[in-house]
Amino acid sequence: MIAELYSLNRTIASSTFNDTLRDQFIDFVSSHLKDYNKLHKYAKLKGWTDLAPKFKTYKPTTKEKLAASEGSHLSELLALRYDQQQLTALFLEFVPDPNFKQIIKDGDSTLQKQIGTLEKKAQKFEVPLPDAAPAHQKVNIDPEAITDTFIYRIILQGIRDSITLHIRSIIETVTNDDLRTFLNQLYKKEVDIFNKLIKYGKAKGWSRLTLKYKQS
Repeated sequence: MIAELYSLNRTIASSTFNDTLRDQFIDFVSSHLKDYNKLHKYAKLKGWTDLAPKFKTYKPTTKEKLAASEGSHLSELLALRYDQQQLTALFLEFVPDPNFKQIIKDGDSTLQKQIGTLEKKAQKFEVPLPDAAPAHQKVNIDPEAITDTFIYRIILQGIRDSITLHIRSIIETVTNDDLRTFLNQLYKKEVDIFNKLIKYGKAKGWSRLTLKYKQS
């Protein structure tokens, strides 16, 4: 199931031409994730899962435990969003297209909410927070030097990379079921944004050329 999740996740990330097919791949992953979560919880009840090294904290925890790898994923996903937040603030200085600018602003709003939630979860388990993005940054570049197409492709590639990071964090979260449920929600949101952004880029003519399969 893990191998299938990684494989199907790659099909989502690489399917940028046929929207119907990509939607089908997204449904496949969603179904597999549900089965994976059920199977993992069952295996824990049966005592069939390997014990993962615990993340040690000064606070006594009786109900929710956290593996060391899970604490690392929290930190990694938070650091990713700090970088995305800084890049988003930079791009907003260059985008003239009002519709595209609103899409980026909506993405920034989503980032802010997710950052707040991730910070609370990290603090709950005393996971050290990575360095946050600066509140302000000066831009000394000619706005005309960076095009909307370039910005779009950078954002799309960033989200493509992040969905792979998210699926790995889900698979490697083997101790804390509540955290894995939360990571599933983050993954679903990332894939939804990725899917919509591909369709938007195609409509704007910003997508890269794709080799098309021709039947003989």
